[in-house]
Parts: sequence; C-alpha cells; structure tokens
Amino acid sequence: MNRKRVLWPLLLAAAFGLGVLAAQVHAGAIFLPLVAKASPGQETPTPTPPPSVTVQNAFCDADNYSFYGELVNQTGCAVYAEKVALYLFDADGLSVGSEIGYSMVPRLLPGQRTPFRVYWGGPLPAWDSYNIYVHWYPIERLTVESASINEIKPGMWSMMAILRNQLPVPVKSVAVGSVLYNSSGQVMDYCAIHEHPYYLDPGAIIAVTHTFLSWDRPADWKPVACAAFAVPSENIGPSVPEQEP
Repeated sequence: MNRKRVLWPLLLAAAFGLGVLAAQVHAGAIFLPLVAKASPGQETPTPTPPPSVTVQNAFCDADNYSFYGELVNQTGCAVYAEKVALYLFDADGLSVGSEIGYSMVPRLLPGQRTPFRVYWGGPLPAWDSYNIYVHWYPIERLTVESASINEIKPGMWSMMAILRNQLPVPVKSVAVGSVLYNSSGQVMDYCAIHEHPYYLDPGAIIAVTHTFLSWDRPADWKPVACAAFAVPSENIGPSVPEQEP
C-alpha cells in the first residue's frame, strides 16, 4: 500500500510531463494559426511599375549645350522610341524651357538600348532640375483571332476582324488592313490601313469592320476568303516620365 502511494504520484507526474512535451512538439511543428494577421509595423508592398521605355545614364554636357543618355526597352515587345522631351525647372519647380531630342536607333527589341541626345542650340538657361519624357509606342502586330466576310447587298461586302492585344503594354489606337481573295487565292481587293481609336489593355479583344464599296465591280465579283492584320498606331502609348527632377 505504501509502495502504491509512492509510485502513483510519480506516474502522474511523468504522464503530465510527457503530455506537456507532446503539446509543445505539436504546437511548434504541426498546428498553424488559421489567420495570419500583419503586424502594425509591416510595410505595404511596393506595386510593380508597368513595363516601359526608361531613361538611364542621363547627364548634362553644358559645354556642348546638350543632354545625353540611353533609352532602354523594358516592355517585353518591340517598340519605336524616336523622340524624348527635356524640361528644365528652376529651384521653385517652375519651367525655364524645353527641347526635343532624338535617339540614335528608334526601333528597339526587348532589352535593347540606344543613346539619345537633346541639343539645346545655345547656352542652357539657369536650371535646378530636369525631367525627360520618352515618346514611344509598340510596333509588333496584334493577334487576329478571326476574320470573316459578309455580303451586305449585291456587290458590297463587309469584313469583320476580331483583334486581341497580346502585348504586355496597352495601346490607344489600332491600324488595321484587310484583303479579299477569290476562289483561286488571288487578291481581289485590299483596304489600305485604317486607324481605329480603340484603347486596348493587355489581353483585351475588339471587333473592327470595313466595307468594300460596290462601284465598278463586275457582275461576277464575289470574294470567298479574307485576311486582316493590325498594328499599334503612332498614337498608342502615353509619354511616360522616366527621369525625376
């Protein structure tokens, strides 16, 4: 009886110790909180800037009345970047003048760079800071999802093309061309490029149409197939500020 009285508390203590140890192991290695709350001091993630043509290594060569630098295509598609605009500001942030400059190679593939120069044409005014804006737009073809023709009335045909902007940058207007073929695959007619002022975000889809008029058409004029192509126009893409004052 005395032996049981001595062992029983020891067994309870051992069992309790094992239970605490097991609870510690499970709590630390297995169980996770259902909701992870951010601490009050946690910083807000910085949003990723949209792809653009950026200005790098810009500097002023006052002796030659010029600014030099490089344009870098960071968009992921081919672009046309011929012009830059330089703005000079005084210490109060007021404009003291501006000038247009040009790049050496305006057509840039993804990752390519080119030098540019802004020539002032004389001694620069007194300035404290500057901005350089790049004028650029994508030049790769947009995706033509489908193209179809429909006879509106005898001798008059309408073509509709479904376009998708597969580029990583938005476009503001689209230039579209269309072609009609006969049953032998010969070109019967084509439409010179028409600009459509449609804004397209990456991945956006639009339908564009063009009507082929019926004057001077022979009685047996009947297209059986069509094709279309689309490219961003020169009005696509904003002038993006790349150099802070």
